[in-house]
Amino acid sequence: MNEDKTEEKLLSEDFKIGKFVPKSPMHPDYSNELLNSEPKIDKELPLFIHEWINNGNNATLAYKKLHPGITDASARTLGSRKLAKVDIEAVLAGYGLTREVYLEKLKDGLNATIKNEKTGELEPDFKTRRTYHQALGKLLSLET
Repeated sequence: MNEDKTEEKLLSEDFKIGKFVPKSPMHPDYSNELLNSEPKIDKELPLFIHEWINNGNNATLAYKKLHPGITDASARTLGSRKLAKVDIEAVLAGYGLTREVYLEKLKDGLNATIKNEKTGELEPDFKTRRTYHQALGKLLSLET
């Protein structure tokens, strides 16, 4: 082998390639897909959010509603991936809610009362309270 051949010449002869110059993002010819392309919009995401809410915040069920032929295992994985794309704060803002308002409403539900038809007095509404206790239990990972 001729010692005066550079690495570039060896590469071009051995692999039939031209000059290889790694380009950094600062190089003028650098083509970065993320910078030059439009962001990909998941057009199914609003439908998924709707189904997620209607199915008790269950991503697997929501995904299966949108894709009925899918297996449970795939729906679990893909639903989780789809849910990771959801900006919960944006969803709450869309409904005019904040975490503080949500927690306030949760507290109100935990103290729900109902008017007794016979006496006209307010009594604890245990049926409503139980629903809010379950929601709080899920938030605190005490109930599933």
